Amino acid sequence: MLDLNREVVQKRLAALGFTVDPIPETDARRSDLVARADGATMYVEVKTRTEDGVLRANMEAVPVGATAAILTGLDKHNARSSEIKHANSQLRAVSSPEDFRLLWYRADSSPFVHDARDQIGATLLGIRMVVVEGRAGTQARACVYAGHADFYRFQDMDGAMIEVDGLITLLLNPFSPRKTAFAASRIATVVSPSVFDVEKAVQEGSCYVADGDAPRHSDEALLDHLRAKYPSHTFIRFVQHCAGTVITTIDGRSKGASN
Repeated sequence: MLDLNREVVQKRLAALGFTVDPIPETDARRSDLVARADGATMYVEVKTRTEDGVLRANMEAVPVGATAAILTGLDKHNARSSEIKHANSQLRAVSSPEDFRLLWYRADSSPFVHDARDQIGATLLGIRMVVVEGRAGTQARACVYAGHADFYRFQDMDGAMIEVDGLITLLLNPFSPRKTAFAASRIATVVSPSVFDVEKAVQEGSCYVADGDAPRHSDEALLDHLRAKYPSHTFIRFVQHCAGTVITTIDGRSKGASN
């Protein structure tokens, strides 16, 4: 029996024109769904981001009557990386070399989950924020592959759909051997323009990209790499990408009540 999240994804794919079948659960690691359209087969693994345990613990630790600002890091996250590794093995277990393979991440916003799209994207594409000084002033911009990208580690995965509160964004894996075919496949065309393609982003100048041989072991060395690649830009430093939460706790117990 399918769980709710897989049922939601199955219905959404069907609405996009796919014939979708659940894959029977076994003791072996297998993906959740198989979707077919236009003569192509795509296997789908559904993952769910329901709660940031660290964020919840920090919020619950705020004393009654106090106000606290809590930062949640949105850079590459080891827990997300572990989930992506697991999804990759499940997709590989049932697909053939010509089949498409899609990770579908459902991450509805809640008091205990913030900016899941940024955190998952940073994990897949190794995105870090770099401070740059220019004519428009000082600003932080995304640099793809400044960190280690899970899309590079798991090149059999063709893409990842990130769904937050019903809104979807498809990230294309530029290292997939099927990247050209997948970019032209039904799933990529029907959700366009909600598709992030690193190569197009570079052409549009919306992000920086560190080369494959970039020295990721040292921030200063990596900044030198970017300075050499983009000589007209002034790179200052890398900064942690964060989301902020301000919480004030109150005593909800009624006063003056008697039994």
